[in-house]
Amino acid sequence: KDPKNIFSLTDKAIEFIKSSKAEEKPFYLQISHYAVHSNVESKEKSSARFKDKPKGAQQKDLGFAAMTFDLDEGLGLILNKIKELNIEDNTYIIYMSDNGSVPNIPGAKKYEKSYNYPLSRGKWDAYEGGVRVPLIISGPGIKSGTESATPVSGTDLLPTLLDLAGNKKITLTEIDGGSFASILLNKSNQNIKRSVDGIFFHVPYKNGIALKRPHSAVRKGDYKLIKFQDDKSILLFDVVKDKMEQVDLTNQKPDKAKELEKILDNYLVDVHAPKWQDGITWKNTPLKEINSKLWVIEDNKRLCEKNSDFDDFLIATILADIFDPSGSDDLEFVSEKIVNGLINNGIMKNDNFVEEEDIAA
Repeated sequence: KDPKNIFSLTDKAIEFIKSSKAEEKPFYLQISHYAVHSNVESKEKSSARFKDKPKGAQQKDLGFAAMTFDLDEGLGLILNKIKELNIEDNTYIIYMSDNGSVPNIPGAKKYEKSYNYPLSRGKWDAYEGGVRVPLIISGPGIKSGTESATPVSGTDLLPTLLDLAGNKKITLTEIDGGSFASILLNKSNQNIKRSVDGIFFHVPYKNGIALKRPHSAVRKGDYKLIKFQDDKSILLFDVVKDKMEQVDLTNQKPDKAKELEKILDNYLVDVHAPKWQDGITWKNTPLKEINSKLWVIEDNKRLCEKNSDFDDFLIATILADIFDPSGSDDLEFVSEKIVNGLINNGIMKNDNFVEEEDIAA
């Protein structure tokens, strides 16, 4: 039996690798397994294997252990096939998770120490237990057994893979990530160059299993700032010295806290990240609708700050009318002349305001 489709996915992956090798074609293969996601399921013989094993301090769930064992077996089959096809010396293999483990099994059960201990909390939260995950890479030029403490994220993979493949033609634009190929190949331990200096996490909803507070976070260097969207409070941690995130440094390092908060706020506005507001949820309202009404105010507020000679009262009045037109979402009353004047003066950006057909004279 194959309850999590681990081995059917593995078979398809192996067939793809074999055909690519036979055709002498370079290939990219991504396998996104259903394991180790819930439901917790495994092969019967894997479950029997762990039946009499003693439980650990945090890792106590037999089913989760058996499911992880099945996943490991599937990965082993792929590694063996790569070796058998004699392409081991020309293939990079990346093993990672998209987020930390659930803090407990079942998820809603209360706990003192999560499955990610000593890291704080787990999946659904931007604390270290939710975002710090394994990343293991092998391949040509990577020395076996080496380790790097440089923080990276999934957004760094594309530019890294391009560099490893010897890219000389493609220039990536409008991405968050940067290449860490030089770190992998032990050529440099310098910081990764990204369009925005930092790694970002965003949890724009209340989750009853998690903190039940919408929050965002940014990691830059040794420091990480968490900002709660409900009351705008912040926490600052040195996650190198304090990976359990127990010592808030906000009052001790106010300049660092202010720096990271500004980077985080600006980033969320720039990418129009889903913005939490009490009573709304993307399950019932399209993200485009939520974002267009919430982030545009932040965008235009920043643009106003750059144009202090403009009549701030006029701007504030127009924006207030636009976003609260007598309790209606009807935008037809907006003067095209006024809107175009704001756009032409750099006060308002048309691309994130309203569609042109919604603006009537």
